[in-house]
Amino acid sequence: MSNISITYDDTSDQIKYAGYWYLLQQDPHAYNQTYTGVNEQASFALSFFGSQVSVYGALRNENYSVSVATLSVYSIGNNVVVTYTGPMSNTPDFHVLFFNSGDLDANEHLLVMTDEEE
Repeated sequence: MSNISITYDDTSDQIKYAGYWYLLQQDPHAYNQTYTGVNEQASFALSFFGSQVSVYGALRNENYSVSVATLSVYSIGNNVVVTYTGPMSNTPDFHVLFFNSGDLDANEHLLVMTDEEE
């Protein structure tokens, strides 16, 4: 079986958002120069066929309106896989690995991320 990697940008219609998400300013350091943020509990879901999935994101610096650490919970199917807590930073950090599923059966999966208020 060949290895094929598919990247879904935050603006992809394959990603189903719930809650209040907003497009942050364009930034040349972000993938496709866009990134999406939340200031309250929200979630997204991504259905995919594959054997592994990773989620990368950006950490904003403390000068923004919300000065709490990034906290997100990832599940595949109905199983909570991992909780990610990002470090506080004085500078924005892009392409940060928030989640990696590890090896999964090559099948249809549902990834759900819930952003939690700390």
